Amino acid sequence: MSNNTSNKSSTNPATTSNGKSTVAVILKEIIKEKIMQEETLSVSIFTSFTFLGVISAWLFSLTKLHDTEHGIYGSASIVIWSYLTALVSLGCILLLKNMTDPNYMFSGTTSFAGFLTIFLMIWIVTLNLKYFKNINMNVVPEQYYNFSGWTYFLIIIQSSFVFLTLDSSVPKTYDNHEQKNALSRISTLNNIIIFLSFILVLIQQIILEKFSVDVL
Repeated sequence: MSNNTSNKSSTNPATTSNGKSTVAVILKEIIKEKIMQEETLSVSIFTSFTFLGVISAWLFSLTKLHDTEHGIYGSASIVIWSYLTALVSLGCILLLKNMTDPNYMFSGTTSFAGFLTIFLMIWIVTLNLKYFKNINMNVVPEQYYNFSGWTYFLIIIQSSFVFLTLDSSVPKTYDNHEQKNALSRISTLNNIIIFLSFILVLIQQIILEKFSVDVL
């Protein structure tokens, strides 16, 4: 009797071989297909916001806008808002990529470079929050602005490289061997730029800690 019951359940057209409902499997595939269709558009939008953030931080850092009296607005304010925009956008891109490919964040060098870029941005935002008034009131050494300007410029470059190699972590067969080599060289160059950015941010932190003027 039990054997007949098990045979009936195994041959039930409403279930798959692993016991899942056929309707549930179909719905899951439809949702997955919908997400994949929307991914390209969503990634493009978040990419635009990321570049808007990193480019704004660099451009406004060149203006030397300061509130020397109260420190309410200035370079620190612009960098914080610009990089928070870029951080949220870049995080959403990595999340979308991981939704369509659960192994994305743990494969290839692109996602790793993306995480390092996010870490750099968080570090910079933290410094600007800690020394918010000092930077806005322009009571930090001029060298700080020189190093920060170069850092923001390098982050634009490394963000561009991250997006250029965004899909390179997904295994695929390249018909063009030169294209594969080019992506490899870009990844290597990006790693060097990220290393230089880390050094520059570290120098900025030392300058702010040792040579900035205390303000109330």
